[in-house]
Amino acid sequence: MFNMRPAGSALLHNVITRNPYVRTALAACLGQPILAVYYRPLVTVQRLAPPDLRQCGLIVAASLLPLCRGLYAGRDGGRVGGSCADVS
Repeated sequence: MFNMRPAGSALLHNVITRNPYVRTALAACLGQPILAVYYRPLVTVQRLAPPDLRQCGLIVAASLLPLCRGLYAGRDGGRVGGSCADVS
């Protein structure tokens, strides 16, 4: 989502992140795993244990990798993986 922003626009303040549908989808995608781990009735049914600090760090790091990859690819104007038109 953050890699769809127009060239030259800010990372977090642009037409993509101001879209209410994008914000709702982002909230739902963040909220569901948090509820599954910390909401007592779901924890009881699923028998999940909350992640410790080390596991939370791994989750955050793995979540930021696609963003960092997109930002790195956008520095030189190149696209990671090419486009659909490249397939022959």
